[in-house]
Amino acid sequence: MTTLGPRARRAFGQPARVRPTTMSDRPTLGFRNAIRRSRGRHMSARAHAPPRADVAHRGERRRAQIHRHRIARSTRTHAVVKVFWDVDNCAPRVDGETVMAHRVMRAARAFGAIDGDVMAYANAETLGRLTRGVIAGGEVCGVTCVRCEGGADAADAALAEDALAWASTVATAGVAEAAPVFSTKRQRALREVSAEEEAAARAEAVRWAGRAAEAAEALPTVGGGSTVDAIVRGREHVMMLVTSDNDVKLVMDYARARGVCVVVLANLSPNAASGGMKIKTKRLRNVAKSIGSVGMNNAYFEAVKLEGERRQLSRLKLLQSADGALLWDPNRRFAIREDERVDASGEEPVAGDVVGVWRPDKGGIGRWYA
Repeated sequence: MTTLGPRARRAFGQPARVRPTTMSDRPTLGFRNAIRRSRGRHMSARAHAPPRADVAHRGERRRAQIHRHRIARSTRTHAVVKVFWDVDNCAPRVDGETVMAHRVMRAARAFGAIDGDVMAYANAETLGRLTRGVIAGGEVCGVTCVRCEGGADAADAALAEDALAWASTVATAGVAEAAPVFSTKRQRALREVSAEEEAAARAEAVRWAGRAAEAAEALPTVGGGSTVDAIVRGREHVMMLVTSDNDVKLVMDYARARGVCVVVLANLSPNAASGGMKIKTKRLRNVAKSIGSVGMNNAYFEAVKLEGERRQLSRLKLLQSADGALLWDPNRRFAIREDERVDASGEEPVAGDVVGVWRPDKGGIGRWYA
């Protein structure tokens, strides 16, 4: 007997699909039971079979990969690092002066050996708020405090002058030209400079920004290496600026134009973690529930990335002149490490640490394992 297909059935006015009506058209009960027994034997064999070697050691392999990944991200380069710290702009908590100094130095050592002491600049008002006086009294090993007198921008001017002098001394590229004269907008307003002088200052800033961009384009591209190697790109000197002040952009452009790698350590505190922003989306609500208040976890790092997307870091003037940026959260508390416990006042977590790294070629925020 010939079985008609769906098209032929429709041509003869019959339904396209015919349900089986007799037992001969249906799978026999014995056939169905055989299928079930076959499936059961297969599942039982899988359940009682010895684990495969690659599956049994999958967790160990994963942990080894993470370990290698972390070491690769904290690869020590042969560069020389000079740290300039604007304490007025990035001030530690009252109980965390020593811990913050150690954490800044640890972040700097990820890029190479620190040249001399960390230079910390602050005015009398800022040092007065730090009641313990650890930084001002020179009690932190490896940190030299420069007390700046003469107004709110005195620390910025002193830091910029020393940074420009250091960059011109160690310069390995670019035309041997005198460093530009630094001044903040507030200082020029107080001196009541003319429109011509203001235009000349802007033209000088644009000129050095163009030279810095040309120098960056001429650098070799490092592929497959660590985050540190991708930021340094073979340069011998690294300038780390601990500040969030846009006034130092001229200093950064001059240093990059002269062959110095510039890294910024700037404040970035996620609003989703501190409750400073209304939580409107489901994603933010889920993140806020599991963030906690101490240490680094996946939910907190998700909040850091969300904050970076909200601020559009690549559009910030300060980061546009940097080869890379370490993002510092001054509000989040982190456990004290072994190298910080010697000078720390207690075992309680202390606020402030590096929570992520930003690179211009990536755009987003990555983890920092130094």
